[in-house]
Amino acid sequence: MGVLLVALMGAVRAQNATLQINEAALRAGQVSFNASGFQYNSVVSLLPGLQARTAGTNFSSTNSTAVVPVNRVSLTLNRTGVDYTTVMLSATEQNLFSTIIGLFSTGAFSLRYAINNLNNYAWVLGDYQTILHLRITGINLGVSVNPTSALLNLAVPAILTPNTTPSDILLHVNSFDHFRNGYTSSALGQISMLHTVPMQFSLATASTKFTFSNGATGVSDPNGLTSALQYMVTAPQGGTTISLGTTKQKFYSVATVPVGNKTSLTPQIKIGAAALKQHFINKGVYSTTFDLQVQDKDTTPSVSKTTTNNLTVQVADMGELKLSNAAVDLAFTSADHYRNGVSSTLAEHITVSKTTPYQVSVRANSANFTFGPNVIPVSSLQIGPATGETGVNTIAELSTQSQVLISSNVPQVDKKYGIRYAIPSIKTAALINKAKGKYTAVITYTLTAL
Repeated sequence: MGVLLVALMGAVRAQNATLQINEAALRAGQVSFNASGFQYNSVVSLLPGLQARTAGTNFSSTNSTAVVPVNRVSLTLNRTGVDYTTVMLSATEQNLFSTIIGLFSTGAFSLRYAINNLNNYAWVLGDYQTILHLRITGINLGVSVNPTSALLNLAVPAILTPNTTPSDILLHVNSFDHFRNGYTSSALGQISMLHTVPMQFSLATASTKFTFSNGATGVSDPNGLTSALQYMVTAPQGGTTISLGTTKQKFYSVATVPVGNKTSLTPQIKIGAAALKQHFINKGVYSTTFDLQVQDKDTTPSVSKTTTNNLTVQVADMGELKLSNAAVDLAFTSADHYRNGVSSTLAEHITVSKTTPYQVSVRANSANFTFGPNVIPVSSLQIGPATGETGVNTIAELSTQSQVLISSNVPQVDKKYGIRYAIPSIKTAALINKAKGKYTAVITYTLTAL
C-alpha cells in the first residue's frame, strides 16, 4: 500500500536555535525558541516517520566547564499550528512523528525547543552547543527531510542582580540587657541574589562615625564608631565576621552557582556590651549608610552590583533604678546611741541605669515615723554618701518634698552608689521619751532625666 505525493522544492535553510537563559527567563522559570525552515519532502512512503537525536548526551562548550545534559531541553515538532509528540532531547533517536502511511505530506515544519523547569538546574555563565540530527524512517521512495541537522545553542550571560530589593537596617537598642550582655540583631532583611557566576560579598560604611541626632538636650555627639558593629552571615552557613568601616571588606563567598540560580544570605549584626556602653550609651539615633557590593569571582571582564542602604542604631530613652535593700534599720539600744547618733551604711545600695543625664531624688511618703499612735519626725533622718562616694549629695533633713540626692551629666549603666542613713546626735532629742517600739516610714526614690 502506498500513496504517491509529489512536490517541487527549492533550496531550504533551517533556522539555528538559541535559547537565551537570561534574567527574564530565570525569573519566569522557562524559555523556548521556535526554529522554522525545516522541510519534509514525500513522494511514496510506507510507515513514514521522523526521528531526532543529538550529537552527544551533553552540550559542548568552549568557555565553560559546567555540564549541561541535553535532556534538559524538550523538542516538539509543529506543522501548520499542530503540535506532534514532545520528547526530551537525547543522543538516542526518538520519534517526532510516525503514521501508517504517508499522511504527513510535503511541506514546511518547525521545531520548538523549550526548557520549562529552569529553576531545577544551576545555569552557569557560558555558551553551549549541540547538533540535532534528523532522519526519515519507514519504507520510502524520494522521501527526505531538509536539512538533516541543525545547531542548538544555549546562551547563559553573566547575571548578578538582587533577587529582592536590599533593605535598610534598623537596630533597636531598647533594653539594658543589651548593655549588659551585648546586642544581637534579629530579623534583618535577607540578601538574595540571582546569579549565573560565583560571587563574593563585601561591605563598607560611608563614614567611620555615626551621625548622632535626637539625643537629650545638652548632650554632645558621642562620636559612636561604626567599627563597634560586627557584621556576619549565619545562613546558609557562616562567613567571615568583619568590623564595619570605610574600607571595603569581604564577608561571604559563593563558590558554586546553586540549583535555581538564587542565593539568599541571612545577615546578623552584633554589638558587644562594652562597645554599646562606649559608643551608644546616649539615647538617640545613630545613622550612616553602607555600600553592599556583590562581585563575581572569576569572570573577565568583571561584573558587580552595588547597593546603598541606611544603617541606623536607635537607642531608646530608658531608665532603671534599683535598691539593694528593701528596709534599713537604725537601732537605738544604748545611751551612747542617743549621745552620738546612729548610722547605717549600705555599699552599692542604689543602682542607676539611664540613657540620658539624670538625677535621683528622695522623699518621705509621710511626715513622721510611726509606731501606733506614736510619731518621730522624718526630718530626724539624714541621707548622704557612704565614705568615699562621689556624686551623692547630703540630705540633712528628710521631708515629704523631693530633694536631689544624686545628679549625673552623663548616662550610665548599672552605676552603683553607696548610701549612708543616719540620725545624727543633733536630732536624737526627737527620740527621747518615746514609747519603746519600731517606728517606720516609707521613703521613695525617683529617677528622672535632667
